[in-house]
Amino acid sequence: NTFPINKTAGGEVTVNADLAPVEIPNPPVITLENIYFEYDKSNITKEAAFELDKIVETMKQYPDVIVMVKSHTDNRGTDQYNMSLSNRRAKSTVQYIISKGIG
Repeated sequence: NTFPINKTAGGEVTVNADLAPVEIPNPPVITLENIYFEYDKSNITKEAAFELDKIVETMKQYPDVIVMVKSHTDNRGTDQYNMSLSNRRAKSTVQYIISKGIG
């Protein structure tokens, strides 16, 4: 469902949104291997592409499915740098899926 949200001057705003779950009859189970990135990089490797293609194929069959992408880093580097790298990796993953026709 959709509903309008008014503009604010900033700060924290709480929005209560009642959501109804989307039910998929006999939902598919997708088993992925861990997706690893090269040290200090966010590009999708050949191995990662193979795993992500499993998601792409499922999303083509079930276009209403929503996938949440999260990414992590190791503990090398500062917290701020690792957060930035993690965000770049997640965005790279989403871009890969979009580039395969999911949007």
